[in-house]
Amino acid sequence: MGYRKKYRLQKENLDYMFKALESDDYSFNFVDDGSDFNVNLNRVKELLSNAKKRAIEREKYYELLINNVKTGVITVSEDGNIHQANAEAKRMCGLEIFTKINQLRRIDAAMADAIMDVQPGQTKNVTMSTERGDISLNLTAAAITIDGRNLKVVSINDIGNVLDQKETDSWIKLTRVLTHEIMNSLAPVTSLSKTLIRLNPDKDGDIARGLNTICATSSSLISFVESYRKFTRLQSPSKRAFEVKPLIDKCISLITEVPEYSGILFSVSEEPENILIYADENLMDQVFTNLLKNAAQAVADTRHTVDGREAQVLKRGLVDVLIGYDAKKMVVITIANNGPDIPSDVAENIFTPFFTTKHDGSGIGLSISRQILNLHGGTLRLTQNIEGKVVFTIVL
Repeated sequence: MGYRKKYRLQKENLDYMFKALESDDYSFNFVDDGSDFNVNLNRVKELLSNAKKRAIEREKYYELLINNVKTGVITVSEDGNIHQANAEAKRMCGLEIFTKINQLRRIDAAMADAIMDVQPGQTKNVTMSTERGDISLNLTAAAITIDGRNLKVVSINDIGNVLDQKETDSWIKLTRVLTHEIMNSLAPVTSLSKTLIRLNPDKDGDIARGLNTICATSSSLISFVESYRKFTRLQSPSKRAFEVKPLIDKCISLITEVPEYSGILFSVSEEPENILIYADENLMDQVFTNLLKNAAQAVADTRHTVDGREAQVLKRGLVDVLIGYDAKKMVVITIANNGPDIPSDVAENIFTPFFTTKHDGSGIGLSISRQILNLHGGTLRLTQNIEGKVVFTIVL
């Protein structure tokens, strides 16, 4: 074969290979004509093909990895096009398909603006409204250039649970200190007053009555402080799998035995049936009892008298419990009532230990319930608060 013809064929094969590679086609193969040139072209093709396969495998690996982290990750361009959004980011934003920032703007404009506004190296906190209520999110951004395009990678973290846990831990530490100091001060008073009562010969005099008052008051305060110690002495959960609906039904049956709650209509819905949770049954019994009792108190029939006779019930109290799963297969339990809305100044403090608006309340029911859920890795939030519908949501 002449030199020119051989050179032409080699150039044609080389051009063909380049065109195939530009089209991402690795199916070509050159005939072994005894020359090293075609053998080397086939070898180059195999090397590039293997490199392509490894790149695809790594891409699948990183995609799987990023879709299984608890951090939302969004890659967005300056014009608002979403080049990538992992499963957690879509869940947080409430979108099944997320290709443009305007899709999020229809749900929560503030969240969309925050994603576009956060600059590489910056951190921004934003509150997003969801069907479960408001969630606190932290955004961080980093810059990257791919194929000549300037992109921004935004990481989204739900910091609400972390803040709740830190707040609870702070209250626990404060409560331990306060109860310790109060008990140290009250114990000697109680002990001394009992001793003086025994030594006092005048059992009916003013001194005796004063000592009895001091003793009764200090004993009552000790009992009062002991009730608050429950907040700091929750045992570690002893978990097992059990059906959640029968436990809720049991709690409701006990509450309806109280005469003032007998007229309230309770309903429990479960979809699908026989949902299991892995938790401490005794502690969850305490949580459900607290929430159901609070709901019952909120909608207890209000009656008034006219000329000494009891008037018509103004509105029948309703308490609805829904049990199901969310998109991440977490168990979601909502407890709703049709009572009045909780005033805003009260709502922002309802999970604060010892805060109560009830004349006989201890103010630790909701705070203990939230702490129990934290011990289980779950959450308890007030997710809706309007006149006629107040909803607490458990995610476990």
